[in-house]
Amino acid sequence: MVKNVFNSTYNNNVSFFKNNNNNHNNSINVNYSSMSYTSTNNNILYDFNTKIKYISKSLSRIVYYDYNITFDDMQREYNIMIYELNRLKISSNKTYPVILNNIITTFDSLLQLFNKYIREIHYDNIILPDNTYDNITGLELFITSLRDETIPLIYKDRYNQELELVLFKLYTNVGKDLERLLTFYSSGNFSELHEELTYEVYSKLSVSLFNESFEDSFGYTKVWEILNNSLEGLYKTVLLDKSHQDQILLLKSKIKLLESKDSTEHLLEGTATMTEIGQIRPEIKIYIMKYGFPIGGVFDTIKLAEIVISLNK
Repeated sequence: MVKNVFNSTYNNNVSFFKNNNNNHNNSINVNYSSMSYTSTNNNILYDFNTKIKYISKSLSRIVYYDYNITFDDMQREYNIMIYELNRLKISSNKTYPVILNNIITTFDSLLQLFNKYIREIHYDNIILPDNTYDNITGLELFITSLRDETIPLIYKDRYNQELELVLFKLYTNVGKDLERLLTFYSSGNFSELHEELTYEVYSKLSVSLFNESFEDSFGYTKVWEILNNSLEGLYKTVLLDKSHQDQILLLKSKIKLLESKDSTEHLLEGTATMTEIGQIRPEIKIYIMKYGFPIGGVFDTIKLAEIVISLNK
């Protein structure tokens, strides 16, 4: 058992895992590996790197900057990682022992840095908040549990795990693209925004967003609504900006025409013959028939997605 050098009290009998295996081996050798901590299981990609970085940053903020993140909050993050390790293990994936050892090595290195920092702080007779010691003890317990015991077959906090997965799926299917579009908007790069956020992309993202849901979580629902409103707002911005650009071009052409000496010649030069008739998309026809033409030309994402999905069946 890892020695507690921080005078923080905890129950040595508490474990992240519960099973009947009482044989512990503290002498496991950890090997470094350059491979990514990413696993694919049941067509769901889970990136351990992202979770490790988040936990590491959170712990660093707690230790070095006295952030008030409770151990219970951190334990939920540990539990999510434990669940994913469990899924990887029971799938007999060959990457499981490598990923597990790399996770242990990463957090053990972080713990050693914290140990050194705490000892230096104590030499100066400085006492850190109890929350800091609790979280370091929690990290010790987590590492020891990973080393000494088998990953459980039953995950106790299924709700949090499911929420984590649907949030990750929401970001992968919609949030990642929306983040890119918002970057164009915030940087004033409207030309790129026009090229990227076409009607095809808008309708595709609308359908993807429509297919995502986790009604049991109020927080998830609010995040979903924000993404939905952001998508509609961005598309409206594209349409308005295009409308303004068209008006500017029209005004410039009128000014040029008025300044010309021979307006008749320019009028003839500007005449074009229509050879193709534009086709209206079927989902747009149905949308207008059911709901009328949308205000500002921006189609409601939910209504549009429902029509597109029904047409594709």
